Amino acid sequence: MVLPNAMRSGDELDAVDHQFSTRVLDWLGFTQPPANVLHNRARAGGIPDHVAEVNGLPVLVCEDKATIEPLLPRHEAQLLRYTEGRTKYAVWTNARRLVAFRVEPAGGLVRLVDIDIESVFGAQMPLAPVLDDAETKLAYFRLILSAGRFTQFENLAQDLAVDETTFLAQATPLQGLQALETFLSGARNALEGLRLAALAAFQDARGTGDENAAAQADISRLWQQQAADYQNTLGPLATDQVRTVIEDVGIRLGNFRDVELRQALAQLPSQSAVLNATKHFAVVTEHANGTILSKRLGSYQSERIMDAYQVWVEQQSEEENATPEIYAQQVAYVFFIRLFLARILEDKGIIDPRIASDGGFQRWRELVSNHDIHGQTYLQLIGRRVGVFYQHFFRQPVFDWFIPDDYLLLVTLSFLARWKLDTIDSDVLGFTYENYLDRVVRNKKGHFLTRPEVVEYILDIAGYSGPQIVGRRLLDPACGSGSFLVHAARRYRQALTHAFTSAAGTIDARALARRFIDDIKRLFVGMDIEPFAAYLAELNLLIQILDDVQVLIQAGDRPLVDKFEIYRTDSLELPDYVFAGIPPPPNVPLDVELDEALPLKARATGYEEGFSYIIANPPYINPKQHQPAARYRAQPFFAQYLPGDTNTYLMFLRLGVYLLGQNGTLAMIVPLTLVGDQSAAGLRQLFCSAPLAPTKITRFYTGNVLFPGVDQATCIIVVARAAPR
Repeated sequence: MVLPNAMRSGDELDAVDHQFSTRVLDWLGFTQPPANVLHNRARAGGIPDHVAEVNGLPVLVCEDKATIEPLLPRHEAQLLRYTEGRTKYAVWTNARRLVAFRVEPAGGLVRLVDIDIESVFGAQMPLAPVLDDAETKLAYFRLILSAGRFTQFENLAQDLAVDETTFLAQATPLQGLQALETFLSGARNALEGLRLAALAAFQDARGTGDENAAAQADISRLWQQQAADYQNTLGPLATDQVRTVIEDVGIRLGNFRDVELRQALAQLPSQSAVLNATKHFAVVTEHANGTILSKRLGSYQSERIMDAYQVWVEQQSEEENATPEIYAQQVAYVFFIRLFLARILEDKGIIDPRIASDGGFQRWRELVSNHDIHGQTYLQLIGRRVGVFYQHFFRQPVFDWFIPDDYLLLVTLSFLARWKLDTIDSDVLGFTYENYLDRVVRNKKGHFLTRPEVVEYILDIAGYSGPQIVGRRLLDPACGSGSFLVHAARRYRQALTHAFTSAAGTIDARALARRFIDDIKRLFVGMDIEPFAAYLAELNLLIQILDDVQVLIQAGDRPLVDKFEIYRTDSLELPDYVFAGIPPPPNVPLDVELDEALPLKARATGYEEGFSYIIANPPYINPKQHQPAARYRAQPFFAQYLPGDTNTYLMFLRLGVYLLGQNGTLAMIVPLTLVGDQSAAGLRQLFCSAPLAPTKITRFYTGNVLFPGVDQATCIIVVARAAPR
């Protein structure tokens, strides 16, 4: 392909067909039974160059062109004809470019992945980003179009489409450590395919957007030259009014409707001497307007994805975390947990009849054909059913654009259908995501999920159990995905049940359910700097109340679950007057539009009494690695107790003391340096000053208490605030 175009004409059969397309199909596994490739060696018209089969059924058509021939609209129309009555998938290539398409149910092609082969394997050595993009796209191409994918698709669909009795007999309860570890392993495999799809879609959108922007710029530039030539031709007829018309057309080029453009062009000179020039300019303008409009419409999905990405980037607390790779991880995970929530609602009987497993999927499957489940329509159906219970969960424009290939949807549904999800006893969402993340990323964050047994122990020594916790507020200022909130909510449910049990041993289930839902929304508060972690914490709290939602639904109620008190905020960023240690200015409203958690941080109306329990595993980060913390430490609020160079966990302890109410208890698991390090001397003195008093310090003699493989010497500090005498 280093030869000039003139020397590469007529190379479709030898170079592209024999040396490229055939090898691509072999790489996809279509040359091994039960797969097969039908090759149109005679080049007969109306027949695709290759038809790939599995078990005698066509699953993919492949059309190749000469290396000098670009992908054109007529080629896409040709692929549509070739797929009709055969399959939903098509591949087009000229050996310089490899493009995969899917046929939509309503007709038309959707591009799944577009790979620039020449940029990777051409004469020039590619840059690292180009190689990374190509690696992702090639992996995704193979994942969704390999022969094994089509074989496995039908097997997965048959396994999933079983009756409810069979499903319940096969499903494994997601309870206990062993079940959790098995779930995490399988979830990681499912998520990896979704991540690959999301990243490939993002890369394709970025490339398409750049291509369309460049094409639109070229068209506009050519039109401007035509406009200048036309005005020169007009000579004295190019009045200020005419120039204004042309200038206005240039500004709106690509945004005109046909009738509007004709009305604008009708204002141009029509004298016989310039009539032909005017007609020619009108034709050029109409063509340019239509082409730009077509490019813009064609890039709508790409622009939607890139706009969503930009919004997501602006939400990230640290620039190094704002990468396409992390974005793709989160997009994939949101898709996964939406299906996960649908399955939980099914197993709890809230969605009845089922839709994402056993009989529900079986009924849907009967409506569609082999190798296809019309995933987009199916997902919309699931979304409408689940969104009734918590609409906020399904209104996330940053993530909503992602709809994976049917195969990946089926892989995810099949994995989730192995589990019975009506009773979940830990922060499954958080552990699944942490297991899915790269360990390097977790180390940079300085925060790992606290193991369930450690969470339970901290709640024990904090005294969070029994009737005394009913009606009392709990805060986790570094809540992450909500592990402490989840375990505390389970204990709170037990305490509330005891409180609602009459002397005769009866319980008003309806009143209990209402009270529990209201208390979870009102008394359980979390803050986290990472928007995605806070998103998971919200969902985790939702899962805790689903049994009570079901009780109310069965009683004829329609419980409204609008929002939990989970705040996406930097917990250490306090109002200026709190930082300065001075009274708040009178009659100055808090800007909750800027930070919803400001009333909490200011201990304003609704939070004057502070919190009865503050329990956390705060991040352990040196301020040199966290610029906001380095800025906050100079404020009197922190500086009076902490030296200039201090770890963020000490700042969270200081924050906890400030927010702790009378007769309240603070319990945090922190580095062992709290006990003897000079940097913590000020806080140790504070803890021993009335009305505060340390009630318990637990030291761990192993370094992997927090998370397997994380070597960090830790202790648990419990501090109580006594009421004034």
